[in-house]
Amino acid sequence: MSSKNLHWKGGFKRRFNKKKVDDTPSHHNCVSGIRDPIIFSNHINENCIDSRRLFPKIPQFFQAAFIDPGRVSCAIRIVRYYVDKNIFEVLWFGIHNFGTDIPDIIVGMEREIDPIKDMLRLCHHIVIESQLMKSQVNYRTFQHMISYIEGFVRNQGMKAVIFEVDIALKTVFIGGPRCKSQNNNEEIKSWSRKKAREISLLRCDFVTLSILENSLKKQDEDYSDTVCYDFAWWFYIGKIETLNWKK
Repeated sequence: MSSKNLHWKGGFKRRFNKKKVDDTPSHHNCVSGIRDPIIFSNHINENCIDSRRLFPKIPQFFQAAFIDPGRVSCAIRIVRYYVDKNIFEVLWFGIHNFGTDIPDIIVGMEREIDPIKDMLRLCHHIVIESQLMKSQVNYRTFQHMISYIEGFVRNQGMKAVIFEVDIALKTVFIGGPRCKSQNNNEEIKSWSRKKAREISLLRCDFVTLSILENSLKKQDEDYSDTVCYDFAWWFYIGKIETLNWKK
């Protein structure tokens, strides 16, 4: 799956090198109203290496995963962006069901993610939506996912950096509401669904659009969130230069 993409390349043109871990969230440091990402990186010497070091015969690319975590409906979108060609490929766009209680979830997560491990190892960035502690099981699922992914990408592939991001990145940052009263009482999820379709049409990404249109409502909501994160990330990445997560 590939499409023209006019909206990520400018935000990509910067160097992604060495690790710097900062697990203390701060507010309004990079973008007013959006909590700064919590960054996870535990590689030796460097991170986010140039793809041409591993694939010298393939044009330079930058790969990223966008995850809307959940127990029975976890959306994962993995996209590869070719730097000079200014096109992208959607490598994975799926919904994963891990189970309903913790023992099942731990086993289910490994079962569900195992087929895409290699794609995640080739990511430079893995972006995961932060979760609130309203549900202990949901929060433990989210924590386990970060630990599990960090474990198998460490010192592998492109040496990915994992970003735990504020939910407002997918809405407020790209013009959406923080709450219903900010958008004529329209639900945030409804706004995200509409925005994801708008983004897909703008990018001529008809594969994504077809998946959105043919999904059940809950799946559509989760898929749409990852599309919105994907779109927002390339504008946002320039804003977090103030965080010392590079070399």
